[in-house]
Amino acid sequence: MSGATPLKFSGLKTGLLFLLLMAVALPANAEDAWYLRLQGGGNFAGDQDIDGILGTTFARQSEFSSGYVAGVALGHGFGPIRVEGEFLYRENDVDGLAGGPGMVSGDRSIRSFTANVLYDFYSVALSPDRSIDLYAGAGLGIANVSFNGVAEGGGALLDTDDSVFAYQAIFGVSHVLSDRLSINLDYRYLTTVNPEFVTAAAANVETEVADHSVLFGLTWHFGAKAKAKRAFAKAAEPASRPAPSATRASTAPVAAAAPVAAAAPVAAVATAPDKKAVTKKTFLVFFDWDRAVIRQDAVEILTEAAAVARHGTLAIIQLTGHADRSGTRRYNQSLSERRAAAVQRFLVGKGVPADIIATFGKGEDDLLVATPDNVREPRNRRVEIVLP
Repeated sequence: MSGATPLKFSGLKTGLLFLLLMAVALPANAEDAWYLRLQGGGNFAGDQDIDGILGTTFARQSEFSSGYVAGVALGHGFGPIRVEGEFLYRENDVDGLAGGPGMVSGDRSIRSFTANVLYDFYSVALSPDRSIDLYAGAGLGIANVSFNGVAEGGGALLDTDDSVFAYQAIFGVSHVLSDRLSINLDYRYLTTVNPEFVTAAAANVETEVADHSVLFGLTWHFGAKAKAKRAFAKAAEPASRPAPSATRASTAPVAAAAPVAAAAPVAAVATAPDKKAVTKKTFLVFFDWDRAVIRQDAVEILTEAAAVARHGTLAIIQLTGHADRSGTRRYNQSLSERRAAAVQRFLVGKGVPADIIATFGKGEDDLLVATPDNVREPRNRRVEIVLP
């Protein structure tokens, strides 16, 4: 096996500095939040060659037992995209060295420090405040590969380490338990530039890294999103409960530069121009960016809407989904339709007949707050429920 000489690093100190720079570089966002993930699981290393370099004659194939992996990640979410700095520790016992003289002992460990970019590409709503998200991503960083007390045939062979560039692919599924807590199960494939070592007999060798990991994680989401909701709710709360003909609205999170007063409940009585006046009641519920999952602060509104619908006339109930102008028009049209469908499922679950509900999607048309293209506006991400 041959390859370019890998760049050298100072191991753990470089990795810790790498994670610190990641944390400083990530910008704050009023709409999304920081998160901290603890994770652990199994690590599986296939057979990997150890070959001589620089004129050294040496050939072994290392065999590893199943091992473990554990670590922590600090990241920030930007809608469906997450950027994080991650530390993982992997360890596997060396079970054998094919081509060697005898019994083998020792282990191999890897300390990796990577910057990961993850994308939630598919979401399924399970309940008003729970969902399952599928995600994929990649990471780039540094790995410190260490052979610890490896001996064969009773003699010392390797007890050294090297730090090299590392790369990983990530695929997983996460389950949102609440506004603050989620769990995840993911798969990692880690590989590196070939690390180089010097054996106890002063032979120069290199090996390869190709590890597969399965991790279970527990993620705590910090309070930037919740603080925005609470601040807006306090400012926009009406002095008294809206009259039966008024709009009921869930709390829309405030964008950094958006005026709070614009989201206060607004009278929405529609009167037909003919002889007989028809009073309709409108409800509004808002959604997180690029999400079609009903938020906890919308549950009360939708429960009230379901109660009104069940006791009203059997006329058609109109659900109209909307999106803001971030993203393409085609994608936003689909997103608005999915939001309307999520509200429909909720209402049907509360006893409203499905055959009296009509759903529509308007995409980024008919904005509640006018914005330029590619601007995230929380109050435009909504579903309007119009009851007869």
